[in-house]
Amino acid sequence: MTPAAETILRFGDFELRTHERRLLRRGDPVELGARAFDVLQALTQQPGRLVGKRALMDLVWPGLVVQENNLAAQVSALRKVLGGDVIATIPGRGYRLAAPVAAPAEAAPVAAPVPPALRTNLPAELPALLGRDAELAELGAAIDRQRLVSVVGAGGIGKSLLTQHVLAARRGAYEHGVCWIELGGLEDPAALPGAVAAALAVHCGHGDALAALVSAVSALEMLLALDNAEHVLDGVAALCRALHDAAPGLRLVITSQAPLRQPNEHVLRIGPLAVPDAALPAADALRFGAIALFAERAHAVDRRFRLSDGNASAVIETCRALDGLPLAIELAAARAPLLGMPQLLASMRDRFSLLTRGRNRAAPERQRTLRAALEWSCELLASRERQMFRRLGVVAGSGSLALIRQVLVEPGLDVWSLLDALDTLVDRSLVAVSGDDDEPRYRLLETPRAHALECLDAAGERDTLQRRHALAVAVIFDAAYDEYFGGRVGVDDWLRRCEPDLDNARAALHWARDAGESVLALRIGATMLRALPPSLHVERMALADACEAAIAPELPQPLQLKAWLELSCVLADTQKGRARRAAERALALARSLDASQPDRFALYHALCRAASAARHKAW
Repeated sequence: MTPAAETILRFGDFELRTHERRLLRRGDPVELGARAFDVLQALTQQPGRLVGKRALMDLVWPGLVVQENNLAAQVSALRKVLGGDVIATIPGRGYRLAAPVAAPAEAAPVAAPVPPALRTNLPAELPALLGRDAELAELGAAIDRQRLVSVVGAGGIGKSLLTQHVLAARRGAYEHGVCWIELGGLEDPAALPGAVAAALAVHCGHGDALAALVSAVSALEMLLALDNAEHVLDGVAALCRALHDAAPGLRLVITSQAPLRQPNEHVLRIGPLAVPDAALPAADALRFGAIALFAERAHAVDRRFRLSDGNASAVIETCRALDGLPLAIELAAARAPLLGMPQLLASMRDRFSLLTRGRNRAAPERQRTLRAALEWSCELLASRERQMFRRLGVVAGSGSLALIRQVLVEPGLDVWSLLDALDTLVDRSLVAVSGDDDEPRYRLLETPRAHALECLDAAGERDTLQRRHALAVAVIFDAAYDEYFGGRVGVDDWLRRCEPDLDNARAALHWARDAGESVLALRIGATMLRALPPSLHVERMALADACEAAIAPELPQPLQLKAWLELSCVLADTQKGRARRAAERALALARSLDASQPDRFALYHALCRAASAARHKAW
């Protein structure tokens, strides 16, 4: 390997060492930011000549859109170091270096140090990577295009294994190879440069550890992975900035539960493994990553385990209950031979007590149990964010921002604080975002939600938050009911808009019944009767029975009327006698109310239902 030559440019009392990215004044180092250095280097390459603002900005901030005042700020910083007459401003056009510069040929070439042989730190043998073909290709392509890539996802989602497979496949793709650096046990961000140097087996001497590391790796061409960075994000971000600016041949890939939020960072967010939506034969189920992982890990624990048509349905349901989370699936698979699939599936409600042992004794403590993985993630949150996480546990399925606001905003927590906390939870991969940009919805996956509810119980807040949730759902469903009859939205669109909140309605209804909140239960249940699709016939009939039993004379008469009207509709096809009696009661109530609180539409609606029901003979 031929050592790279150093270019030294001299002007006035200054010496610019381009390869080392250092500026010296009479032999002493001068403090200079990375962007200011880039501006100075661009000007010294064309001494005495005008360099346009746009050309300078493209050189210093390649691929980014920045304001001109950023360039002006860097020039101002340079003038404080160089003096006011070294860089001349050409108003409206750009800048030029006014001082004469010694030609590069006049400077003695300085050989860059020959880097030592580096080690990869990768395991000698990696577990199989199942169900991640698309992500493997996407990460490889991202590393080819970008110099800083963050692989982001929830704890236990499989970020590390995916990245290790990419590094293993690219051992020979870079002149100085690849290197894997585990940060999980690092507590002090100041120790980051030393940890990286130790992993690379490079000597950085004494003094400024970061500057020494940058100098040691500036000539390297390699792929460097920093694993588990979420607890030292700020320190890793600063380290990556320094390495990115000083080592053009270095490519960095970071695994973390949250992105670094750097301008030159490409973020690849990893989701759960695919799980079938319904029962499938074993051969078809194995095409899904979650099922393939479960079968492989269970077989590794007990060679007698095989995915069959007989147990495939239970395996699918178990993987769905675990949200396709690889860590949870591996822990569950380790229990499958002992318990059998029916008992394992039935035990999912006690997942934190059950999923406590995997087969990898070398795994970090935070990855040995499901509870430990979630506690590690939550400990990284600020107190306001931890509070929001546990309180989001009352949201079933997913929730709109409107619902979350009604449940969580309280004195001392304004809407903007809530949005900031929610943004952090999304960033930290604890809350998933679905829906479109106009109506995003937010949800905790089932395992984080189970942990959030445990935390809510421990904080003594569960009953209060469930009451708020039920009230918020009732308000949303009341508004939806009025919208249905307002003529502003078609029936099919209305049903589609209600469908995402049916899980919230079920949870709120269950709480209201247990709490003896009859009014709340009927407010939610009556609208649910209209919102549930006919395909859920069994659920609709059970709800109809419950709503009819809940109607009592002491309840508000408009609410009783609403319930009888909806019962007359739901029962019309299958229980015509009950439907007719419900319609008759609705009409009697409507006439009584009209005498004191005239509501033309309510009376019209009741008359229509009664007329429709009267056409059919009682069964």
